[in-house]
Amino acid sequence: MDQKNAFLGTEPIGRLLFRLAIPTVIAQLVNMLYNIVDRIYIGHIPVYGAAAGGIGSALADILSGYAVFAPGTFVIKALIAVIAAAILKALGSKTKAAPIVASIAGEAWMVLGYFLYESIFLRYGLAAAGSIGGNAIQAVAGVILASALYAVLSKVPQIKKAAA
Repeated sequence: MDQKNAFLGTEPIGRLLFRLAIPTVIAQLVNMLYNIVDRIYIGHIPVYGAAAGGIGSALADILSGYAVFAPGTFVIKALIAVIAAAILKALGSKTKAAPIVASIAGEAWMVLGYFLYESIFLRYGLAAAGSIGGNAIQAVAGVILASALYAVLSKVPQIKKAAA
């Protein structure tokens, strides 16, 4: 074993999990924040939002070793932007909850979309249901973070102008 990676065979499992989990969680949070900002602001323009969300997320899958998910991710994330933009446009300024409603609808599609992709295209069948919990946790975190970011960033004049 490479001397640099020797700790993988010698340290206790608990310490390894903690040591390896922190960078992984940070990377996932950064990726999630990137996707949230895409959906909120670029998502106001369905074509650009769909392209940014789909291409960016598919590239993230490819670069992080999940290339098998890239085609599904492209379609799922692109449709999230389209769904969110349609809801934001329909609700407009009628309610302050429009961004939250749009985010919830987009994240609900994300959970369903990955289940369908895994069960049909990856041929996991009902075993794909195992990913629903993790995707649901990601969806809830996404809605919470998106709502907080939207509240803060929507006050920035340049962003306010672009989103109008």
